[in-house]
Amino acid sequence: MSKNNYWQDRFIEEEERLNKIAGDEFRRQQLEYERAIARMNKDIEVWYNRIAKNNDVSLAEAKKMLNDKELKEFRWSLDEYIKHGKENGIDKNWNKELENASARVHIERLEAMKLQVRGEIEKLYNGRESGFESYLKNLYKDQYNRTAFQIAKGTGVGTNIYSLNDKLVNTVIKKPWAPDGKNFSDRIWENKDKLINNLHTEMTQAFIRGDSLEKLADKIAEKMKVSKANASRLVYTESAAYSSRARLKSYQDLGVEKYEIVVTLDNRTSDICQDMDGKVFDLKDYEVGVTANPFHVRCRTTTAPYFDDMEGERAARNETTGETEYVPADITYKDWKEKYVSSNSEKVLQKSDKEGIITIQENNPRDVKMINLETQEIKVEKGDFKDWIFDWYKQSRKSDVIRALKVKNTSEVIGLIGFTNEESNKAIYVDLIEASPANNPKNKIFKGKKEYSGIGGRLLVEAIKESYEKGYGGFIYFDAKTELIEYYKKEFGARLIGSQRMAIFEKEAEVLYEKYNGKR
Repeated sequence: MSKNNYWQDRFIEEEERLNKIAGDEFRRQQLEYERAIARMNKDIEVWYNRIAKNNDVSLAEAKKMLNDKELKEFRWSLDEYIKHGKENGIDKNWNKELENASARVHIERLEAMKLQVRGEIEKLYNGRESGFESYLKNLYKDQYNRTAFQIAKGTGVGTNIYSLNDKLVNTVIKKPWAPDGKNFSDRIWENKDKLINNLHTEMTQAFIRGDSLEKLADKIAEKMKVSKANASRLVYTESAAYSSRARLKSYQDLGVEKYEIVVTLDNRTSDICQDMDGKVFDLKDYEVGVTANPFHVRCRTTTAPYFDDMEGERAARNETTGETEYVPADITYKDWKEKYVSSNSEKVLQKSDKEGIITIQENNPRDVKMINLETQEIKVEKGDFKDWIFDWYKQSRKSDVIRALKVKNTSEVIGLIGFTNEESNKAIYVDLIEASPANNPKNKIFKGKKEYSGIGGRLLVEAIKESYEKGYGGFIYFDAKTELIEYYKKEFGARLIGSQRMAIFEKEAEVLYEKYNGKR
């Protein structure tokens, strides 16, 4: 194994580890979003109940002044926000606005509701900023040390390095890395202001239209979903940027003169990174976003020290066999793709079409071998699947895709799944999933032993497949009934990311895919 082979392998491993760390940080933030949504919905429900008249709402009603009792309760709420703001260093202008509102004798119900919603958003984003700042500082230190460690192991030279002081790290973290001159904090608060404006607009329009509480809650959830997607992009991209900066610092301190761009060799690699793969630069030319990663949002590319010996091999996964093979160390992404992907893609499809067999692990008593099955994207017509519990015609107008699990060479459908591509979230959302009446004990038509088991898992794999095809790494999520949460955890490795929202992440998706479909 050559030196460059060592660098490439080790630093790709480090980048994969970094993505998992970033994923954990985003999941932490995601939970905060879910809590904030729950609190906002509760506050809004209280105000709606006060404003509602004969199950109807109006802008005129919303603009009525608070009575003495409401004003007293509202002031108490504001005092809590003011206290939180002072304890956590929230924007002084916002605290002043709260104090002014608390002192006013007259205030509209609509304005009061907006202020409470804004208070929850301010708390959410303040927590995001402080938590993310701490995360980035620790990440920077960790990546600096790990880079130095890998270089020491690869060269066999134990070079002394200095522990990074907090002042230096603070300076680095606050300094913008992108051409727009914004740091992570600027981006967080910029997104916050946009979200508040959008929520306030939706609330006003809801009263103008006379929308129900449920409809307004859906609108707020929609706006929060966009904000959450922005948070995801921010976490992954900023993590990559500050990790890249930490590597540069380590290279400089250890006397590395050149570095190489190294991409992850798989079908998710972007065109930008394909073109950068294998390029070598002088360290003096290292510039994050230009000659060093990240080159785009959610970039998985990394850098590695470069030495003049380019002999040796570089590991790659054969997409047909799943086995690790060794290729020349100086192979580029495009050469690898031509040899290991493009030439085998047709064979893979032919094999899949020919066999059409799904084997489920026999050691699970809930599962049996399901043979001679196939999946098919279908168009649901009115009146189809009338004996099923859910209205799949109605669902087909909501979901991007409806897929049926069928007995091969027959018209018998034993399961249905509807899912939606959420590009902004880099995820597939499973809207609905159902087994056929003959396989669903919850269906009144069910009269005995199930014909097939394991239908749910097999259908979820369809969503996972779609996630892989879209470049989302197998990530899917859905909303589960309370009584099914433990079942989804146990059977499919799903994890809670909200009160009832569950997700199947990349690692668990791979396990589930292999269980029902074999290795990718």
